[in-house]
Amino acid sequence: MPQTDTTPADLVGSAAAILTGSLVALASSLAIRVVLARSLTPSDLGALLLGISIVSFAGVSASLGLRTAGARRIAARLAAGDRPGAGATARTSLLTALTSGALVTAGVLAAGWLPPLAAGKLPTLLLAALTPAVLGLAAGTSLWGISQGFGDTRGRALWRDPVGGALRLAAIALAATVSGQLLALALAWALGSLLGESLFGVYCWRQGWFRRQPPKPAGDEGDRAFLASLPPFAANTFLHQVVRWLDMLLVGLLAPLAVVALYGLAQSVYRVLGMVQGAAAHRFLPLASAAATAGDEERLATTYRQARDLTFRFLWLPLAACLLCPRELVVVAFGADYEAAGSALRVLAAALVVSALCGYTEDLLYARNRPGAVFARVCGVTLLTAVLLVVLVPRWGATGAALATAGGLLAGTCFDVVLIGGHLRRAVLGWSLAGPLATAAPALAVAALVAAAAHAGHALPPLAAIALVTAAAAPPALSRLLDLLPRSAL
Repeated sequence: MPQTDTTPADLVGSAAAILTGSLVALASSLAIRVVLARSLTPSDLGALLLGISIVSFAGVSASLGLRTAGARRIAARLAAGDRPGAGATARTSLLTALTSGALVTAGVLAAGWLPPLAAGKLPTLLLAALTPAVLGLAAGTSLWGISQGFGDTRGRALWRDPVGGALRLAAIALAATVSGQLLALALAWALGSLLGESLFGVYCWRQGWFRRQPPKPAGDEGDRAFLASLPPFAANTFLHQVVRWLDMLLVGLLAPLAVVALYGLAQSVYRVLGMVQGAAAHRFLPLASAAATAGDEERLATTYRQARDLTFRFLWLPLAACLLCPRELVVVAFGADYEAAGSALRVLAAALVVSALCGYTEDLLYARNRPGAVFARVCGVTLLTAVLLVVLVPRWGATGAALATAGGLLAGTCFDVVLIGGHLRRAVLGWSLAGPLATAAPALAVAALVAAAAHAGHALPPLAAIALVTAAAAPPALSRLLDLLPRSAL
């Protein structure tokens, strides 16, 4: 039976392995936006970012919640010593994702030939060029859950994140060099995404996770029970994708494409920060699921506190520049034409700070097998975010969209804290803020000095301001991580 106890070193080792591999993906994701911003007009960039939002929404929704459902069921079966059952769940998960992904791909491809979408703003062929990514995202999301369930970090750290990100960047760079046209860049992004997920699938197959084992005991419902458990997970995934992409879709409907480009660039950096947060969470869900299955509330709370502390330390370093000097960051990365995206980026970064302080409250609910509670919460958050977008986007554009997104994120975090129960709620609310404040203080002080110098007429060059803030944020964020990392079992 696999070991399910955890220490801070276990979590930081897993998070460091995932984040190390994700660094290529993080750099690639930002580099793709840089290439696109410097290759397309603001209106074309807005159209492409809106199209990517549509196919990303469709692809992950087509996974039917298999990442969370598969990871939880595989981890529970391994904890019970049922290796054949875990393999059967892995095979069923991937086959289901491929079937669903193929059907949704066909639907999006057909929609690409319908009259232009988003109030006539999208070119008719744009979605058709982006459709290969739908199948890749559906299958890749399922594979992600399978790797989590088996406690693997190498696949995501070495293949899915870095190789997938590098392939997308290479395809985009080639298309920008050869053509630079909107449809060519869209097709390059989609094919790079599909190829990256396919290579991750090859890795999972070579690990033997899909290999058939001796027959299961008579009366074991296996796949039928797993498939019967999917509806609430699928519904939650769909709603999460609505929440995740509702901002871009409604901004595309309510504002000019140039505003979509401004908000889309700020949102893309925010998504990169979310990848950092997800890296620290990779081992949390299976560890928490095993503790919840065993009924060990104390171990569940301890695992939660450790993961939350490490998450803030991992997140603060890339977050500091986005929160404290966002205008300079946008100008350096995307050009002076997109300077207005800085205010939206600051709002999104501030919301992510609060989310990191509260930690993985939603994963706690999943670990305790309460997808219905998550479903109810996400419904409320979706409605609130939609109302805020409709009210704020026409008035404040990209910054209004950021305020609406941040409002939904913070409301969802508050609802989770209420739903998780008394013992775990004390673990969430009882964490001292001394650690995070000490971690953030040096960067905050340097940012205040940079702002004071600018107000006095001695503004630093944007790159220098970013370097100073990042250098001040690094030592306190990395100190404890470096102490733990040499003892970690990756």
